Parts: sequence; structure tokens; C-alpha cells
Amino acid sequence: MRGEIVDAGWWTKSEQLDPQQAHIVNKVGVDDSFLVTGGPGSGKTNILLLRAQYLYLKRFKNIVVLTVGRSLTEFIRTGIAVKQVLEIDHISTHRQWSIDLIRQNRPHRLSEATEGDFRQSSRRCAEILSEVAAELGPERYQAILVDEVQDLGGEELDFMRKITPRLILAGDGNQQLQAGKGIASAMGLGLQQFTLPFHYRIGHAICTVADRIRPPVPPAESLLATCRYDEDALPSSAKLFPCASIDAQLEKLVAAIRRQLKAYPNELIGVLVPSNNDVQRVKECLSGCEFANVVGYHESGRDGDRSFTANQRVCVVTIDSAKGLEFRATHLMFVEKLRTARPEKLFTAVTRAKTSLSAYSTGSVPPLLDAAFAEPAEPTLEDLF
Repeated sequence: MRGEIVDAGWWTKSEQLDPQQAHIVNKVGVDDSFLVTGGPGSGKTNILLLRAQYLYLKRFKNIVVLTVGRSLTEFIRTGIAVKQVLEIDHISTHRQWSIDLIRQNRPHRLSEATEGDFRQSSRRCAEILSEVAAELGPERYQAILVDEVQDLGGEELDFMRKITPRLILAGDGNQQLQAGKGIASAMGLGLQQFTLPFHYRIGHAICTVADRIRPPVPPAESLLATCRYDEDALPSSAKLFPCASIDAQLEKLVAAIRRQLKAYPNELIGVLVPSNNDVQRVKECLSGCEFANVVGYHESGRDGDRSFTANQRVCVVTIDSAKGLEFRATHLMFVEKLRTARPEKLFTAVTRAKTSLSAYSTGSVPPLLDAAFAEPAEPTLEDLF
């Protein structure tokens, strides 16, 4: 897996940081704990990793960077391998880190911690770890940095606070995928807070769709109003394609990928699907295409491959697993299955796109998505009859 990833552009150069971003990276006190909030594309993950590198170079070697999803963890690990900053072992999913700590400190409860579905297992892990916090002590880690913190709960964050003097969090409440948790848990810790007001990677057309899914309050804080994307350099687009069948959706997808592999050389293309079963459906289609050797499938299960290989240009992944990832072009498949999806999930899905967003449906479209992609029209009286 450890080849050079296509488009590791999320590793910003120092001259590309705005003044506030630069301040957070290396001007905030080295012993400070804090929370960074901001919308998609505002640089949260980049800042978190640069702060981790800063602490590492300050000789804080016992640090860990945690994410909620395994796909994002692998993406970060790949960037670290390319840039040769930190060590791969410093990056982990929150779940794997929790299980490893239980294995080390409560091995007789390991099977209990891993029973049930993800939510049940997470709850048990939090309960077990709360019992060992005092044993681990307040400096078990010199620093813990957490991305996508909106999907962790208060008990999980309280545990981290007890075992490190430096807790650094980043998140966005609009991208909360786990019901019952949220950014409020992080804010409740009383940490110093920084809000990133601008974003840099999402085009205007995509901002418009996202703002319709999660209307901002106040309007001045909309993605479109706070956008610093260079629309002149790469004009953006966002379109919904009604299709007669699933096969027709896949045909459109194949044709679009062919074009985009040429239009966006050395950049990632994302294919987002509602469920793990849908990953397999797309795989059946794309495996026979001439570009099959540059497609990666982020499959389910502990043994499922979530890596980003050197030649990977197309990533097929569930919406939940795509959180934190970004793609020059994003294809949102089978949206008719998203009727019961929470607005935060839909917002997360569409904001994975930088320049091109395409959604495909067969049958009725969820009203929220239908409205988000709707183009202005002037119906006549005759159109009503």
C-alpha cells in the first residue's frame, strides 16, 4: 500500500495556510488543549496533522492521532508515508485504539468489548475504559489528537481528557453521522476553541447543493458565502441524473469515469454508495472495464481492504466510510435508497466533492436531495394542467 498516493493535496504547504490556520499550528501554547471547528474543506484535518507534527518535532513522541473511520485512517497513513512525517503507528481509528487499550489493561473483557454491533461495542469499550483511566494516569499519552470528533460521545472524550495533558480535537456538527453524539460533547469539555470561517476546496455549485441540505444560520455562514475556492481555474458542477434502471446508472457512471480520468489526471475520483452491498454491485460493473486496474474498493469487515494504493484513481466507498475523504469528482449512486438518511449524512456525502458532483437515481428521489439539486424554472399556467 505504501506507494505515493494520487493527489495528496490535503498536505498544505506553509505558504498556503491562512493566518488563523498558521497560528493554530505553531503559535498556540505547546501545552494547550483546544477544539477546532469548521466546515468541510476548511483545513481541520490538515491543521490537526500539522499540529501533531509540530508536537512530534518538539520531542513529544508519545502521541496518537485518532479518527472515527478506517478509510480516513488509511488515507492519512498514506500521506504520512509519502511525506515522511510522524510514524504510521501514530495513526489509528478510535475503535482500534480502544480495543488495543482494553487488550493491554483488561484482557479478560476483550470479548465483551467486541460483542454486538458497532454502537453496542463502542458503548462497552467506553464503559470498560472509564474503569482503567486512573490506572493509566494523566500522562499515559503526551498528546491525543482526534479528527471527526462530532461522532464521539462525552464518556469517550472524558476518558481521553483523563489520560493526556494535551487533548486536541477537530470536528463539524454538520457532518455528524452517529445519532446521539455530536460536537456538543466536545464543546462541553471547556477547551479553548477556534473556528475556521473559510473553506478552500469545494466549488460554488457544490456549495449551493450542500447549503440547501443544511441551510445555514445565519446565512452569512453558508458554504457559498465563506467559499475561497478558485472557480475560475476549475468551474464546478452539480447535477442529478434520473435513470430508468440501476444498469442505466452504472452505464452513466462508467462513461463519466472514462472522461474524468482524462480530465483530472493524478486526482482521485470517488464513487459513494449507501451500503456495503452496493460496493459489491459497483464492483461487478467496474471490474470488466478497461480502467479496472485503477479502481479500489473499500470493503466491509475487519479484513476488508481500505488502503489507498499507488495507482489508485477511483475509490468506491460507502457514504459513512467516506467521511473525511475528498475527491476531485464525486459520484453519489443509488440515491433513491437514501430516503431515510439524516440531513447530516447527505451533507457529508455531497461535500466530499471538490469540483464535480453527480448524483444518480432510479425512481423517486428523496425530497431533500431533489430540492438541493433543483435548477430554477419558470412554469407556465399550461404546465399545471
